[in-house]
Amino acid sequence: MLTLCSSPNPSPNLPVNSIYSGQNPISRQLLGHLHLSHTSDFGRSPQFWPLNLPENVFSSGQNSQKPNPLTTKAKIQRLAGDLRSFHSPDSSHSSEFSAALHALALKSGHLSDLSIATTLINLYSKNSSNLHSVLQLFDEIPCPDLFCYTSTISSLTRLGHGLKAVSLFKCMVSTGLKPDAHAFTATTEACMACGQATQRQAMAMQVHARASKEGFLLDEYVLGSLVKVYVRTGGAWSMHVAAGLSGRIRVLWNLLVSGVVDDRQKMVFLRKMQELGCGVDEVTVLLMLKACKGFRATNATKEVHAMIIRQGFCSLEIQTSLAHTYGDCSQVTLATRVYTFMTTMDLVSWSSIMATYTKNGHALEGLNCLRSLIPMQQTLDAIAISTILPMICQLGFSKLGQELHAMAFRTLIEPETLVKNSLIDMYSKLGDIDSAIRVFESMGGDDRDVVTWNVMIYALGVHGRGRKALGVFAEMLGVGRVRPNSSTLVSVLSACSHGGLVDEAQFWFDEMGPRFGVCAQDQHYGCMVGALARAKRVHEVREWARAMPEWVGSGAWGSVLEAGRVAGDIGVCEEAVERLFELERDNAANYVVMAEVYARAGRWGDVRRVRGLMRERGVKKPAGQSWVQCGHGVYGFVSRDSCD
Repeated sequence: MLTLCSSPNPSPNLPVNSIYSGQNPISRQLLGHLHLSHTSDFGRSPQFWPLNLPENVFSSGQNSQKPNPLTTKAKIQRLAGDLRSFHSPDSSHSSEFSAALHALALKSGHLSDLSIATTLINLYSKNSSNLHSVLQLFDEIPCPDLFCYTSTISSLTRLGHGLKAVSLFKCMVSTGLKPDAHAFTATTEACMACGQATQRQAMAMQVHARASKEGFLLDEYVLGSLVKVYVRTGGAWSMHVAAGLSGRIRVLWNLLVSGVVDDRQKMVFLRKMQELGCGVDEVTVLLMLKACKGFRATNATKEVHAMIIRQGFCSLEIQTSLAHTYGDCSQVTLATRVYTFMTTMDLVSWSSIMATYTKNGHALEGLNCLRSLIPMQQTLDAIAISTILPMICQLGFSKLGQELHAMAFRTLIEPETLVKNSLIDMYSKLGDIDSAIRVFESMGGDDRDVVTWNVMIYALGVHGRGRKALGVFAEMLGVGRVRPNSSTLVSVLSACSHGGLVDEAQFWFDEMGPRFGVCAQDQHYGCMVGALARAKRVHEVREWARAMPEWVGSGAWGSVLEAGRVAGDIGVCEEAVERLFELERDNAANYVVMAEVYARAGRWGDVRRVRGLMRERGVKKPAGQSWVQCGHGVYGFVSRDSCD
């Protein structure tokens, strides 16, 4: 047999010599329970290991009698079962108990029993630092059987060593053992822990070929594990596996679709599934809606809606997901219609409809939903509160925001990081930066995730405290617990832009790739252009505009247009608006800004031309809206409204 570990000697870490001497407290506790008559009580309460054990049992290692060899095996298996269900925040407890159990099995001569050895291997795999113990224990087994091989493969995978697990599978095959479905499934899952995607796919293809040769491709568990590894490494081989499904196993189709990252590819699979006559279930419908949401496909969402009606799917989860998908497709009217016909609504549904209204600029309707929810005496959770807070930002009601802040502390034992992040964002957008800072400072270091740092840096930046924002960024780097991401650099560049720190903005823009591995995106370019524009360096803005990659979107070009407007440079504005008309043809703001620039220069013919383009393309400028809070209601109005 090929060994996986170079040294066959017993591990020096195993407490073999001290197990009867009482030197190892863990071993003393374990052996003490083996001598107790009420071992079953111990098995029923593993959460108390290694606490509250009767120390009088271990009064002297010399007085302890050795366990009866006739009953030791059964007790080892019983204790191993207890240990498998034991969860401790300190993984060393599990490791020490495993080592003590290993020592007992070795001392009593039961380590040669394959069931005991396999159980010990599984126990060792609970702790990621036990790789050496797993490999050494396996090497000490004289003739491992198929079950022992399969369990060790799963243990190595659990420890994150997929390559070693696949190597062990090859070793097993070379000994003449025939893999079964469990062995193939375990090895395929091991492929997912093998390095890069190309390496994972290559390993999976080898296992795939072997499974085909042994006739296991008809087994749905083997096929399911292959589907999982292929969808995580690329779509090409997923299609190959899909061709073999032939519409007979709906669960595998759902698994295949759920693993595909590209939403358009998901829809291809789903349509293929329907063509093969494989019926849909609620899981399939939810996957379809998720795919439609991904690329904002309104027509496809309507098709799924029709299917839901035909199939009679009426669960709350499906109705909520359908309405939320319409909301993400900016179809607020259709989303509202779905919500209206829902017979029951839980907190998730209410949170979803409020998020839909807020995301599409209908904060007033969202607030009315909140007022409908309060009389129902629903206790708001962290997700609901974090959904409501952005709605308060849109309306600009600082008092209501403070009320929700108080509600969060009343209803939640300890407001989650998600809520505190939303509070920082809300206070900064309502102009109360000091309250935002207080919320940030009230959070411990472990509570601050990358979103916390990003929101705080951005908030300080938009309030003109660029130096303070860079100080918070330096603190983030100093802590080192959270790695900056793309959004972090957007916040930093935005702070530099609002603070007039052009040189600092240029420095961090240049450092993004080499230092943090962040590729410059549309927003990063937009912040750099904004920084140059605020410093009135229009010539450099023009150079940046011409040097920007072709893929740069409307955000950066919008900054170029704004820079030209502020400087009164018609040439820069015309370059920017030409690109913007290609990227977002229906955005009325671009037409309005360009018409304003021409009007300032007295070029009235061009003003009429731009307005004519708006009429020709059906672009309308939305009316400005304001809100006023009166009593227990909130009322919106536009400039032409009256109080009649």
